[in-house]
Amino acid sequence: MNQPSITTINKINNIEGNTSIFSGTDLTADDFDINKFNIQFEQKQREQQLKQKRIVSTEEKEIKLLHQYTFGELFKDYITSLINIIDELVLFRYNNFNDFINIFTKNNRLLYIGITIILLAICAFLFRNQ
Repeated sequence: MNQPSITTINKINNIEGNTSIFSGTDLTADDFDINKFNIQFEQKQREQQLKQKRIVSTEEKEIKLLHQYTFGELFKDYITSLINIIDELVLFRYNNFNDFINIFTKNNRLLYIGITIILLAICAFLFRNQ
């Protein structure tokens, strides 16, 4: 009786664009070792998780100072921060006072709150004589 043959193609891409573990052409049922496959698969998963953690950690380290922002970036982040603050306040995404304060202090939101206060002060100054 003939044993079934498993054929793999070199560099099969999965959903994430990674190449497959196997680079062989023909495997018979006798050649396939499930334990070796599981070990290789787990190693690949760990490598992918480490890559994702590195990407996230490098994104978090990219904190810009005020003078490094362009006007467009500053305006976009200003609008986004105000919308996020209003969203979190309206949806009551806080359980205690520390969570409430955290809404205003995370992700450089204090900078944008300060800009808002300065703009309101300028408007009040300009329109108080009219």
